Amino acid sequence: MGARPQIADHGEAQSRSATIVPLSHRIEDAARVIGVSRSTLFAIVAEGRLPARKIGRATVILHSDLQAFVEAAPLADATKRAQSSSK
Repeated sequence: MGARPQIADHGEAQSRSATIVPLSHRIEDAARVIGVSRSTLFAIVAEGRLPARKIGRATVILHSDLQAFVEAAPLADATKRAQSSSK
């Protein structure tokens, strides 16, 4: 059996309107989610930095792979400076 979509828990009061986190995103949606262009995302995939899968004619990226890619990205210089000045 396939994996089920994750459901974000927003507490009991909002359980009727739970947000379903998609298992995967098409290229256009994945690019929009991380704030890059479609061509930039295709380049990232072509470089082997982010795995993409084919489902029929659609190219998709797993949500978990997209999240791991963003989390592994280097910190911006401004963030590094701010962190070093607060130590």
